[in-house]
Amino acid sequence: MLSRPYRLLAIVGVIVLCAVAIGACGGGGSSSSSSGSTEEASSGGSSEAGGSEETGGAEEGGESADVAAAEKAVAEFTGKPSPFPVDEPLKEKMPSDTKILYMQCGSPICQLQWSMVEAAGKAMGVETKQIKAGSQASEVANAFDTAVAEEPDAVLVPAIEPSLFRTQLEELQANGVAVVTSGVVDPQEYGIETADFFRPSVEMTGKLLAAKAVAQKGDEANIAYYAVPELAFIGVQQEAFEAEMENLCPECSVRVVDIPLSTVGNTAPNRMISDLQQNPDTNMAIFSTNEMAEGLPAAMKTAGIEGVETWGFGSTPANLQDIKEGGLTGALEIDLPVDVWTYVDEAARAILGQELSPAEKTGEPPVPDFQFLEGKDITFNPEHGWTGYPEYEEKFTELWEGK
Repeated sequence: MLSRPYRLLAIVGVIVLCAVAIGACGGGGSSSSSSGSTEEASSGGSSEAGGSEETGGAEEGGESADVAAAEKAVAEFTGKPSPFPVDEPLKEKMPSDTKILYMQCGSPICQLQWSMVEAAGKAMGVETKQIKAGSQASEVANAFDTAVAEEPDAVLVPAIEPSLFRTQLEELQANGVAVVTSGVVDPQEYGIETADFFRPSVEMTGKLLAAKAVAQKGDEANIAYYAVPELAFIGVQQEAFEAEMENLCPECSVRVVDIPLSTVGNTAPNRMISDLQQNPDTNMAIFSTNEMAEGLPAAMKTAGIEGVETWGFGSTPANLQDIKEGGLTGALEIDLPVDVWTYVDEAARAILGQELSPAEKTGEPPVPDFQFLEGKDITFNPEHGWTGYPEYEEKFTELWEGK
C-alpha cells in the first residue's frame, strides 16, 4: 500500500511548481478582462497593486442571479467526490517487460509524483524509471534525448511545455511510444492523444468556482478573483470563470486581480490584503490556486478584514488546516494521487491499443476527481492531504488484473 507522501505539498502544486521549474503548462492564453501586469502588481500598496478591473455591478432591486442553476452545479461536487475516472478493466494484464519512463520536471512536486508513479508501476507489474528533466530548456532537451535512447513503451510528462522537447516528441511518436501528459492544457496541438487534466477539466474548475460564488452570494456577489497570469492553465480557468459568472449572474461584480507567481508562498497575502482594503465592499475572494492563500487568514485578522468568504482551487495541507479551523471558507479540491495513477493507467491503455475509459477520454466528468470541502468535511488529518477515494490503490489494482 502506498502511504500518503503528499502530506507536505500542495495538491494543486502539480501545476504551479512544474510551471515554476519549466515554464507554462501548455496552450491556452488568458482572458482579455484580466488587467494589470506583473510589473504593476509589484508596486505593493498602491491602487494598482495587482491590477484590477470591475465587470458588471448589481443594479438596485434587480434579481439577476440564477441561484438555482448554481446550486445544482455545486451539488454534484458537494458531500462526495466526482466519479472515479476509470471504470473499465484493462483487456489484458500488462507484460512484465513493459517500460514506462517518468520525466521529472525538477520541482519537489514532481519528485513526489515519482513516488506515486513508482508505486503504481509496482501494482501494475511493469518497470518504471525516472529521468530528471531539470529546470532549463537545455536540460529538458537532454533528458528527452535520453528518453528516446531508452526505447520505452510509454513516457509520462507532468506539465512540461511540449515546445521544449518538440524534436524528441516527434521521434518518440515516430517510434510508436505512448506519450501521456498531465497538466498540459491543449496537448492535441502537439499530436498528443493521451492526457489528463487538460482543457475540459481546467475549464470545469473555473465554472465550478463561479457556481459556488453565485450559490453562496446570489446577486449580492462582489468578487475578487485572484489570478496568477504566468500560468497558462490559469488563463483558461479565468476565462471559464468569467464566462460562467456572466451566464449565472450578469449583474454581479467581478474584479480580476493579478498575483505574480513569484509572490506565491511569500508576499501574496500582503497584496491581497492591500486589494481588499482598497475594495471594502468585496464579500468573496476566489483563488485560482489556493496555495496563494497560505498565511492569508492571519493577515486578514491582523488587518481587521471580516465578512469575506474565501474559496480556491486545490489546497495545501496548511490550507486544509485553515479551512478546518475556519480561517478559510472552503475549496474545490483536486485528487493528486488518483491523478497520478490515472495517467499510469492511460499509458497502459495506449500501449495495449485499448480505448481510454470515457472520463479519461473526454476529461468530463473531471479527471481526476474533484470535491468541494468545507471545515465540516475535513474529518481526516490535513497533513495527509485529500483524496476522494482512499481505496484508490485497490480499485486500480483490480482494474489492472485484466478482463
